[in-house]
Amino acid sequence: MPGKSLDAKFLKRTANASYFLGISGLAGIIVTVVSVAFVLISALSAMRNLSTPSTNLTGLLSSTAFVVFLIALEAVLIPITLFFSYAMYRIGNYYGLASLKLAAAVYAASIVLSPVEYLFVLPASSSFTVPASSYNLVPYFLLVFLFIIVVGLVEYVSLIVGFSGIFERTRIADFNTAKVMWIIGIVLIFTLMIALIFYGRGLKKLASQEQAEISIQKVPEGELRYCPHCGAKVKPVDLFCGSCGFNLKKDKEAQ
Repeated sequence: MPGKSLDAKFLKRTANASYFLGISGLAGIIVTVVSVAFVLISALSAMRNLSTPSTNLTGLLSSTAFVVFLIALEAVLIPITLFFSYAMYRIGNYYGLASLKLAAAVYAASIVLSPVEYLFVLPASSSFTVPASSYNLVPYFLLVFLFIIVVGLVEYVSLIVGFSGIFERTRIADFNTAKVMWIIGIVLIFTLMIALIFYGRGLKKLASQEQAEISIQKVPEGELRYCPHCGAKVKPVDLFCGSCGFNLKKDKEAQ
């Protein structure tokens, strides 16, 4: 693995960005679930119908404080997501994974367009004063979210293929776990965030491999040996292969 193309420092920064996006996404899902539960419990305890909580929720969404919070959140998320997308594109380019490069482009576009989505949806939300009125807005929301759904499906499929591809090339199990979590995410959305956390873990291990590769380059060629499992170069003192994780100590004992 050429050190100039994907250095360990760059991979660690990308891993940290992946951790941040995964953890912040999980926090957002938890806050949303708790907020909705609170509204429903309040409505039931007060023996009200659901129209009142909807109105209160709409008031919150259209409040100045909430808009300021969204702007601050986007100001933090957008740069991190754009860097993460750039890094994903670079990793995909390094390993020859067109799917990972496509996922990077879609991921970047989705975060940049998210404020536009909010501006489209918020005006319509003010019509949710009674449950019956929501049926009249179905065509509107179908049109607004059609593009979002298509983009989401492209990102969903491309990341599954991308995670699979990087796992096949590196044999780092965390990338395969990220793929599994992403697949489950079609039903359980919070596992999409967990997939990003595992992706970060995989990048951390990839960074360790890169550092190992650099240290190997400093060892005279005559003193190097090769992993019997994957053929990667290893130092005589290594206990495990930095590429596939093969137990070199057991191999020595067997010999």
